[in-house]
Amino acid sequence: MMHTEEAFFTFSVWFRGDACTLEGQSCPLGGLTTDWLNADRGEYLSCAKALEEAFQRRDRMGYRTASRRANALLREMPLYGLLAKRKDIDPPPFQSHGEGFFANREGYLALAEDLRWLEEAVVPFLTGERTDFPQPAVLPQVWVRYVRTDGGALEEEVTFQRLSHLIVLELGKALTYGSSPKRCRNCGRWFLKERGTGFEYCAGPAPGEEGKTCREVGARTSFGHKVKDNEVWKLHQRAYKKYYARVLKKTMSREEFQAWTREAERLRDAALEEYAQALAAGRTWPAEEYQAALNRL
Repeated sequence: MMHTEEAFFTFSVWFRGDACTLEGQSCPLGGLTTDWLNADRGEYLSCAKALEEAFQRRDRMGYRTASRRANALLREMPLYGLLAKRKDIDPPPFQSHGEGFFANREGYLALAEDLRWLEEAVVPFLTGERTDFPQPAVLPQVWVRYVRTDGGALEEEVTFQRLSHLIVLELGKALTYGSSPKRCRNCGRWFLKERGTGFEYCAGPAPGEEGKTCREVGARTSFGHKVKDNEVWKLHQRAYKKYYARVLKKTMSREEFQAWTREAERLRDAALEEYAQALAAGRTWPAEEYQAALNRL
């Protein structure tokens, strides 16, 4: 068994292709960084500040109180919450036990430094406010072990002692693969935009929209903007509502409406291309002709 003093902030992550695994739980590359971007970091930073102030005063009781609070917060955080469940460490990590006074101070402060770095360097990089890839204040020191599976694939086990070193490696691998944490345009939380997807909204519950996700609300909003700002879409939607009203009044069959919809979509797609060309050339787009064509169907 490892002693807590050695393993308090030490953890290993397996990297396998486009995924990583921590304590038996797998997630896509970028998932761990995304979890930390969504974590409530403010309370821990306040706790770390109180802990250091107690240390400077040599206030043992104050330090113990702050460290117990820090341990409780760690058990609720991404990554460290999983580590707290480990059975191979005696005594268990992030518990209130009979350690020496001022134990693990450097680990507590290092995590606080990494959380500030996450906010001050990683977030601006991901939002486009800065272009240089974020590097932590302390250069990464990691231990790497490669293992070949029965199928011949090479797996990588990396052991870290700082959160920032994990984020640098995992985020770099995710970006290289084509995935990236992204901030939801509706709720502001972070989600992992995986390779090959173009989502601007997360799949979580939308604030103030019972039973709907941000992605559903975003699709509705995006469509509204598209219709509002494009003459082709305006005319198409106007005609669509007119003909659908006929279905509701039973003056047009659903089969006839579906046939009209297919042909109207073909006309719309062709008109969108013509509309874009007219705008680029500074010409007037013949809206009346398109409207008349929709009504002739």
